[in-house]
Amino acid sequence: MALLRGRHGIALSTACVRRIMIDAGFWVPRKQRPPRIHQRRNRRACLGELVQIDGSDHPWFEDRAPACTLLVYVDDATGRLMQLLFAPTETTQAYFVATRAYVEPHGKPLAFYSDKAGIFRVNARDNAEGRGLPVEPVCEPPPLPLPLPAMMHPLDLVAAPCGR
Repeated sequence: MALLRGRHGIALSTACVRRIMIDAGFWVPRKQRPPRIHQRRNRRACLGELVQIDGSDHPWFEDRAPACTLLVYVDDATGRLMQLLFAPTETTQAYFVATRAYVEPHGKPLAFYSDKAGIFRVNARDNAEGRGLPVEPVCEPPPLPLPLPAMMHPLDLVAAPCGR
């Protein structure tokens, strides 16, 4: 609207510009857009080929302890919970600790899948912490349903198999 007013001296409301764009076919209202179809991918074939990692902030211990983050490592091929770790917050350091706890008993996976959380972005190249585990990062949608923390109930975690 500022460009119309500044460059052309035309003063129109946002709703008016939107209606003109809809009528001209330049903009389709969200409710009229076709739904996006996401192609499901096949799970990986072998245990350890792809490990999905995610964290979930939740009052896991109700009023008995402060809210914390549960870091979960799930094998893509089997859907098995491979590693669980409670951390005060979802940080890079917490993932380093959880990854070490995963790698020591299970070995290095071929790839990790994670959401696009900022803790996985490298902002400073001189930060050497975390180097030395060359694992392919994967940014493809995971198959659903998987027992990631957001989809789990705290009681499911107690009964869920963990480890080998």
